[in-house]
Amino acid sequence: MKKPTYSLAVIGVLMILAGCDKGKRFSSEDSCSSDTAKSTIREILVTAVEDSAREENKRNSSNPNALRFDLAKIRATTSQIGIDLSDVVTSKNDPNSTKKFCEAKITFSIPASVLLDANSLRKDVNEISIQNVAEDTGFRVDADKFSHKISYSVQLTDDKDTRDWYNSYKA
Repeated sequence: MKKPTYSLAVIGVLMILAGCDKGKRFSSEDSCSSDTAKSTIREILVTAVEDSAREENKRNSSNPNALRFDLAKIRATTSQIGIDLSDVVTSKNDPNSTKKFCEAKITFSIPASVLLDANSLRKDVNEISIQNVAEDTGFRVDADKFSHKISYSVQLTDDKDTRDWYNSYKA
């Protein structure tokens, strides 16, 4: 049976923390708790969900009955998801470089209507709820909020003008 766009987006949000590496340019003012770090996390989320949808579309390209995910709808759904970093700390500074190791609690706020639609469609195909998937992957679930601890690092690049942000999420 066809998988819903909402379900893919919500599952993508939850599964993104399993592991991901991506570089991102930072200005010299940026740190573990910067707005740039927050926007980079959002970019990583949206990119991972879209990549997952593209792969699913590619995998099912020869099946005329398979659902083709609409990337515009996925972007619209992920844009509704709030992302908040709290309890941000610099856990370690590398004395031999400019690298900083960071830890934070990330919280995804998913609109109740998106969760309701996703869970309804998941129920139709006998799959467990989004909340259960989240708890099974180590998230703390509180109504429409999903929290998890993450680790990441920031570091100056060789040109000393920007920082690269590398995600090393720990589930």
